[in-house]
Amino acid sequence: MAENKEEKKEETQGGKNPTEKNKPEQTRTERIDDDKITVLTEKSEDTEKVNQPPVVLQLHKPSEEDVKIPEDSKSPETLQEQSEEQPFRQAETGEKIIPEDTAPPEQPENKITDIPDTSAPIFPTDEYDFSSLLVQPIVPIFRRSTADIRNISSDEDFSTLSFLKLKAPDFTAWQDNQETNDDEPQIDISAQLTADGKKTAEPSETVTPNPTKTTPSKKTSAKKKKKKKKKSKGKFKSGVNRAKSYVTGIFVRDKKNTVGKKKKHSQKGMKALYPKVVGGLIASSVVILGAFIYMYNFNQAVVPTAASVNIPGGKIPAPQTDPVFLKGIQVEGFDLSGKTLSEAKSLLAVRGGSLLPKVTMSVVYEGLEYRYTNEDMNFSHNMNSVVERAYEYSNYVIAEGSKDIMAYIPDDGNIEINEENNTLNFRVEYKVTPESVRKIVKRVAKKVDIPCIEPHVSRYDPSQEKNAERYTFVEGKAGKVIDQETLVNQAMEQFNAGVSSVMVTAVGHEKQPELQMADVRQAVRLIGKYSTITNNTYNANVNMALALEAVNGTVIEPGEIFSFNNCTGNSNLSSNGYLPAGVIAQGTMATGIGGGICQSATTIYNAGIMANMEIVERKPHLWCSLYCYGGLDATIDWGNIDLKMKNTSKYQMFFRCWMDGDVLNAEIYGWQSPEFDEVRTESEVDWSSYDAYGYNAYRVFYLNGKQVKKEELPYSVYSMDGSGIREGDYGAVSTKLTQPE
Repeated sequence: MAENKEEKKEETQGGKNPTEKNKPEQTRTERIDDDKITVLTEKSEDTEKVNQPPVVLQLHKPSEEDVKIPEDSKSPETLQEQSEEQPFRQAETGEKIIPEDTAPPEQPENKITDIPDTSAPIFPTDEYDFSSLLVQPIVPIFRRSTADIRNISSDEDFSTLSFLKLKAPDFTAWQDNQETNDDEPQIDISAQLTADGKKTAEPSETVTPNPTKTTPSKKTSAKKKKKKKKKSKGKFKSGVNRAKSYVTGIFVRDKKNTVGKKKKHSQKGMKALYPKVVGGLIASSVVILGAFIYMYNFNQAVVPTAASVNIPGGKIPAPQTDPVFLKGIQVEGFDLSGKTLSEAKSLLAVRGGSLLPKVTMSVVYEGLEYRYTNEDMNFSHNMNSVVERAYEYSNYVIAEGSKDIMAYIPDDGNIEINEENNTLNFRVEYKVTPESVRKIVKRVAKKVDIPCIEPHVSRYDPSQEKNAERYTFVEGKAGKVIDQETLVNQAMEQFNAGVSSVMVTAVGHEKQPELQMADVRQAVRLIGKYSTITNNTYNANVNMALALEAVNGTVIEPGEIFSFNNCTGNSNLSSNGYLPAGVIAQGTMATGIGGGICQSATTIYNAGIMANMEIVERKPHLWCSLYCYGGLDATIDWGNIDLKMKNTSKYQMFFRCWMDGDVLNAEIYGWQSPEFDEVRTESEVDWSSYDAYGYNAYRVFYLNGKQVKKEELPYSVYSMDGSGIREGDYGAVSTKLTQPE
């Protein structure tokens, strides 16, 4: 402890710490001229008076060499890192020696740190960036920006500043310097400041240290060396770093006075700010309220909102804005004031559902009432024409130079006038559509009608050898139905008359079958037949036979659609009996469940073409199949691709399919049209390229050997498989069928 006290005393020999509580008072007399600052006297109560010559600091404008920073100068961060490895040392001779690559340790915030350049002039000019002389931590302690320091020019600016406590140079050296530098009078005074604010003189090239300065002893120097080598955490317990700075003519504000003044100024500023903020809020509220009141009574239709702008090259026309509805114009109760025509239509389109009239319709049949509301109906209206008519009237009033919508009321019975509220309500006419009434009547008929039964085949057994024994016929039976068209006409008459609750009574009558039994018995002729040969694997043949068996015995009623997938079920499941075989997947041959059934679909597809079935859905293979002509195949992918064909006749159709060895067979029985007695297929290549080609296919109708009609079949596109283009069907072979027994 004694060693620390003794060392602390030695460190303060150069001057007293300005932060100590028992600091003796010092006085300084300064005189400030235009180009120099002279320190006249400096007195201290605890030291003897020393008569020394005044210190004169000359102000001059630096030259380019003065302000040039050496290229090898190091940054403050680099100097600080080096200071930790190579601390300051005390030479035995007593003088302070700071190595070139050494910088003081890292300083706490708001502490004075090293300034790399010691030869810079006192006051840099605008031609030199003062910030290069200072490291960032200096700025808070100086309390003045570089711009402020550049602009110091009055006594008032110096009143709040004090010189750093610089050690006065030797009088002889000062006098010699004055004599030898008359042309450029300048004294380069360098000083070291400890972090505690204590001063020690530093010799320089132009200033000789004061000979009266006592040289530290070797004992003190050894103690300092020993302490710095320890590098203990308690090295800087005093709260300040022992950094040393080379400073040339830097002004520092009195820290105590600056902090106190800043705190006092901040409090006063906040107190002065409160009434300004409150006043600003009140003024803003008044402005907003006034603007709201003004806009509430503002009529955009009669006050222009845009004007032309004159420019040097001409005039920019005012942007064109659509006129808006005058205040008080309504359509079906919706206020359209201030809206454009498009905005009004959009508003009514969104909310138009709430404008539908509340109407009902009841159908009475055999003591039962079937009631429906407006939600079950569709309406026609003249909404757009009414909105446009109201818009035209509003523009007409404006064109007449008036804002009074009551001044030119048109003679129209669909306008409601309210003089008390000064409004005109344009009414929209809604009408129930005949189509919606017809749908309601059909819903009732479906509930009450007893349809007649046409003569038909009630049972079909394809296993019978003779065709005549495969069918079980049933006679037709009359039914009882309501007259739907009469009900529609009666209901529409009431709706058009403005009745909101319509009621009609249905009357049932007997309906006889349209078909004759004799015609039905003739509608079991063979009308389509096709066969293909397989050379596929065993598993594929099993799948083909399974698919044909699933289709065998299918009956398609008039107007119904045949679906291959509905007959076979999921052909991708082994649980349905399908085996793994060759399939086309992702553009290549692979093995998959159900492979080979596409040949069954192709066989049935060609039989359907000959039976004059409408092709609803059919897709070709990736490659043209070898078991049929080009353009006449059909591929299957359960869940994705299906084969669908529609029965367009008034009679039933019956499917008979089987596999005989390696031959797949499909037959379709039904009604033979008298317009033709034979159907052939034709196909031909439409185009080809290096990797694909297209096929056209046709269905050609013949009667007595002559072509009577030709229609297109679904188009096909195939990829080249290396075997060339598959041959087409020329249609030269007759396909006229021979009827079985």
